[in-house]
This record gives sequence, C-alpha cells and structure tokens, in this order.
Amino acid sequence: MIRSMVHRLKLFWKLALIAMLIPASISAMLIVALLGTGSLKAEYDNLYGFMLLPVMTLGQGHTESEALAGKLRLLARAPLSLEEREARVLEVREHDRKMRENMTLYAREWVTSMSSDFTDDLSAADRESLRKEELAALQLFELAYAGYIPVRDRILTGASVDAELLEDALGRIDAAMNALVQLNRRIAELSNANAQSSLLWMQAFLALLALMLSGVGIAVAWRLSRIIIQPISRLTRMTLRLSRGDVEILEEGEQSLALDPDTKDEIGLLLRATLDMVHSTQQMVSAAVSISHGDLTVRVQPRSPKDALGIALGQMVAQLTKIVTQVRLGSSSLASASAMLASETQGLALDAREQAAAVDENAQTLKEISASVMRNAESCHQMEDMARLGAQDAQASGQAVGQTVEAMRRISANVSLIEELAHQTNMLALNAAIEAIRAGEHGKSFNVVAGEVRRLANRSKGAAREIGELAISSMGVAEQSGRLLKDLVPAIQRTADVVHEVASSTREQSTSVELMSHAMSQVKQATGGNATSAGQLAGSAEQLAAQADSLRRLMGFFRVADGEPPRSLVENTEPPSAAEPAEPLSTSHLTQGVPGLEEALARELAGEFKTS
Repeated sequence: MIRSMVHRLKLFWKLALIAMLIPASISAMLIVALLGTGSLKAEYDNLYGFMLLPVMTLGQGHTESEALAGKLRLLARAPLSLEEREARVLEVREHDRKMRENMTLYAREWVTSMSSDFTDDLSAADRESLRKEELAALQLFELAYAGYIPVRDRILTGASVDAELLEDALGRIDAAMNALVQLNRRIAELSNANAQSSLLWMQAFLALLALMLSGVGIAVAWRLSRIIIQPISRLTRMTLRLSRGDVEILEEGEQSLALDPDTKDEIGLLLRATLDMVHSTQQMVSAAVSISHGDLTVRVQPRSPKDALGIALGQMVAQLTKIVTQVRLGSSSLASASAMLASETQGLALDAREQAAAVDENAQTLKEISASVMRNAESCHQMEDMARLGAQDAQASGQAVGQTVEAMRRISANVSLIEELAHQTNMLALNAAIEAIRAGEHGKSFNVVAGEVRRLANRSKGAAREIGELAISSMGVAEQSGRLLKDLVPAIQRTADVVHEVASSTREQSTSVELMSHAMSQVKQATGGNATSAGQLAGSAEQLAAQADSLRRLMGFFRVADGEPPRSLVENTEPPSAAEPAEPLSTSHLTQGVPGLEEALARELAGEFKTS
C-alpha cells in the first residue's frame, strides 16, 4: 500500500520526502542523546544520595570523635586552671554532641536504605548480609559509646581516670567508627561496579537504537531513490541503444519499460510516451523486415495523416509491387536464353567436379596445417605461462624469505626489550610493595596496586615468551620459502619439454605445406581448361546481355544517387526475339568454380519476390 502511494506522488514530492528524512534523522539522534543524559543524571543522583552523603556523615562523625578524644586526653592528663578547664569541658560537650548527631543522622537516614537499583542486582543473601553487618557495626558503636559515657562524665567532673581505661573507651569508639567506614567503602565499591554495568548497558541500548533509526532512514531514502532512479535508468539505457540503431530493443520493449500502473509522476508519463513510440517503430521495422525478405503482401498503416515515414513506406511497397511484376515479364525472356546456356554448361560440370576434388584435397591439407599451427600456438602459450609463473614464484619466494628474516630480527630485539622491561617492572613493584608494608595501614591500597603491577609484569614476561615461540615458527616459514625456490626447477624442465613439442609441430607443418603445393598444381591444370572454355561461352553471354539491358531499363526506376534524375515506371517491355539463337558451343572445359549457374539465375530473375 505504501509503495503504491509513493508511486502516485509527483517527482517534486518524492524529492521533498527524501529531503525531510534528514531533519527527521537528526531529531531521532537528539532524542537518543536526551535519553542518554537522563540515564547519566539517574546514576549521579544514586551516587550522591546513597553513597556520598552517608560517607560524608560518617567522616564528620569520625572527625568529631578524634577531636573529642584529644580534648578528653588533655583534660585527664594536663593540669588546667578553672577557666581553661571549663572551656575544655564545653568543647568536649560540643564535640560529643556533634559526633552523636552525625551518628544519629546516619542511623536514621541511611541504615539499610541503599539504592534499589543497587540492591536489586544483589542476591537476597548478600542484601541480608550487608544489613546485618551494618546493624552490627552500629550496635558496636552504641555499646562503645555506652561504655565511654561513664569515663567521660568522671573526667568532666574532675575525677581521676585511669589512662588505660580512657584509651580503651576511646579505642572502642574509634574501632566502631572505622568498621562503619570500611563497610560503606565496600558498599560504594559494589555500587560503583553496578553503576558501571548499568551505564554500559544503557550505552549499548542507545547505540543500538540510534543504529536502528539510522538504518530505517537510510532504507527509506534508498527505496525512494530507487523508485526515482530506476525508471530513469531504464529510459536512459533504451534511448542510448536506440541512438546507436540497435533495433533489438524493440523486441524487449515491454520488459525494458515495465511500469507500475499507479505511477503518476513525470517520469512515468515520459516512459509511457516512449513505449508508444517504441511500439509504432516496432511495427515499421517489422514491415521493413518483411519487405527485405521479399514479402510484398505486407500493408503499412500510417499512424496519422502526418506520419511521413508510414506514408512513404506504404508508397514504396506499392511501387515495388509494380516493378517486380514487370521484372517477372522480362525474366520469361531470360528463361529461354538460360535453357540454351544450360546445355553448354554440361561440359562445365565435368571440369567442376575435377576442380572440386582438387579443392577438397587442398582443403584437407589446409585443415591439417591449421591443426598443427594451433598445437604449436598452444604449446608456445603454455611455455610462456610456465615461464611467467616460475618467475613470479621465485620473486615471491625471495621476498617472503627476506621479510621473514627481517621479522625474526625485529621480533628477537623486541622480545629482549620486553623481557627487560618486565623484569624492571617486577622489581619496581616489589620495592613498592615493601614500601607499602612499611607504611602500614596507609599503604594497604598502594600494596594492592603494587601487586597488580607485579601480575602485569609477569603477564608481559609470558607474552615475551610467546613471541619467542612465534619467532621459531617464522623460521619454518623461511625454510618453506627455500623449498618453494627448489620446486621451480621442475617447472623450468617442463618448459623445455614444451619447447620440444613446438619443434615437432613445426616439422609437421612443413609436411602439410608440401601436400598443399601438390594439390594446388592440380587446381592450376583445371584452371587452364576453364580459360579455353571461357571464350566459347562469350557468344551465349551476348544474348544474355540483351536480356539484362531490358531488365536494367525496368530497374532504372530506382534512384541510387542524388545526381540521377527521376524516371517514370516502364509500363511494358516486349521481350526480344529469340529467333536467332546463338551458335551451339563446345563447353567441355568451362569454368569449374561456378556449378549450378542455371539454378542461380532462375532464383535471382524469376521467382524470389512474392506478390499479392
């Protein structure tokens, strides 16, 4: 249905439809880009709302706990004045309040409230495990805080507190805070992996959607272009063939100009008009072909009163019919003369048979020569191909060996370099790991990176080993190239054998030429007899010439050059008298190369054209 609607459109609207596909494709691309932007915003919101804020809250709480620990140690150990002590007490209470507020906010807002996009990708066991770990860490903090309160209160009231008891209480709080930080770090790592996976999936989906939209646009544009270009191409091909006079196109006009009946554009109208012209021209050509075959019963119907070609062709057929009728009257006179000539050609037939035999022998010899020459040419061709192939193989093999040797050298150098780099990288990674161990807790992440670098160095070393194995296999390629060069020797030997065959064929040609010379001598003897009989045939030819003159006057109606004046049709021609026939001639040695002369004259002069 859509195809039919497109065919009904004018050419202007088809081109406009193709042009509108461009902004449509751009709009589709913009929509795809907006969808991608929305996906990125969702990932950002998830990162900020469920990952960054909890970690920031824990960080602030941890900072307040460290400041609180410092103030408490100062109050417990250093002697202070009353004013200084009151100031430090206020600071301790403020840090304690802020630490408690941050932990309360964390417990109220973010405990077990992770992103659904993140938790949906986890198994039920993993989700439950994370929740239990988080609740356990918070409970540990609450227990540590509960144990810390009595110690804090004693210090704030000025009572003495054992240093170990204070450090134990502060250490429990710090351990609980660190446990929560590590747990949130692990959750962040899992969420980051989940976000990366979601982002990759969204990118793939958007890319596929963009490709599909582009493909649809390209397909529609390509189809519309074919609907426009295909008829033009058909018309162009047909017009070019007609311009070269190729009338074979007329026999396939229906196939070459096959049109959709719904086509309404300018190209369709032009093709229909051209099809009508082709049909009319086909009728004219068909009539001309019939006339060229001697059928004058054909009738030409002009397409219109202004059809000059059709009218002229019809008049030509009518005039030819009149001329041929009168030519037949003259041919009756030629028939009597032909009968006399027939008796004289009997002797000609005998010599013709002798000449035919000699010609047959000569033809057989020529066939043998032709076959020998063909074999010779084929052998030469084979020799040339073999020599050329041998040269190409030798050149290709030489290049292959050179390239292989050069590649082996480069591979060897690169392998050494890679192994040295891998060794140095391994040593650097080892030193980095040692430094990370010395750094203690702060060097753990760097230690992990050093381990990854060492593994990469080991992989590089393995890759260098594989490259060495490839170098060994390249040696096999070089050996194969050497064997290929050795295989060229048999090809050269076969070329020598072909040359030998060429020499043998040449000797056969020499023998055939000798036979041809012998046959040609016989033809020469028969030709001598034909020369003697030619003079005796001259008398009969004079009477035949008189009949030919009458035929010439009849055919003078046709103009064969621009300078000839128009002539009227000869209405009637009296046949010349045959009362004085030519003297009988001896025709024992007439020309041997024209057997069947009587039949040929009868066909040409008496009955070739059909009249109505």
